[in-house]
Amino acid sequence: MNLSKLRGKVKRHSRRSLRRGDITEYQHRLVMAVCADEDALDQLNEQIEAEINPWSRPDGLVGAGFKEWLSNAWDWVKEHWPEILALILKLAPLLLILDEEDD
Repeated sequence: MNLSKLRGKVKRHSRRSLRRGDITEYQHRLVMAVCADEDALDQLNEQIEAEINPWSRPDGLVGAGFKEWLSNAWDWVKEHWPEILALILKLAPLLLILDEEDD
């Protein structure tokens, strides 16, 4: 990731965590010190790429086959079906009005 982009994300997340009370003021200052130091930020970026990024690890995308993806998509549709149905019912009258104007 671009270091300036990472710096912005780390600062933003640190401020949010401080406001929520998830971290102390001392921890927030430590994060800001890391953001100010290019070498420390570069090391953080390398650690993130090595541990979190699934594309850079050989075991990161295990089980990401099409069958699992399709199953996850279907589970998502079932879970969000009331919202999907409400959206369809809101859009249906608009589509019917447009269809009547074409005739």
